[in-house]
Amino acid sequence: MTISNRNQFKMQAVDIIVDLEQHDIILDDNGDMLIGPSDTQERQMLMLCGKGDLYRYPTTGVGITEYIGAITEKTQLYDIINQQLHNDGKQQKATE
Repeated sequence: MTISNRNQFKMQAVDIIVDLEQHDIILDDNGDMLIGPSDTQERQMLMLCGKGDLYRYPTTGVGITEYIGAITEKTQLYDIINQQLHNDGKQQKATE
């Protein structure tokens, strides 16, 4: 990433971009790791990771796949998601 590209990411989280389906780092045409806005990626990873999946942050994560087919109130799941977003410093609230 060149210095001139950094200004376009001001006020956004910037990180190495990962293909969450392939579990692989995305490379640009030169074979370098792709760096870009990562807010959406961070939210997706927070939803997919369950508690205990992250060694350094054992209480972080929603583990959304555990709720597939589960009998859970929507508001309970929204509360869990909103708490995790809040703990991670995200401002967005989960809604229907």
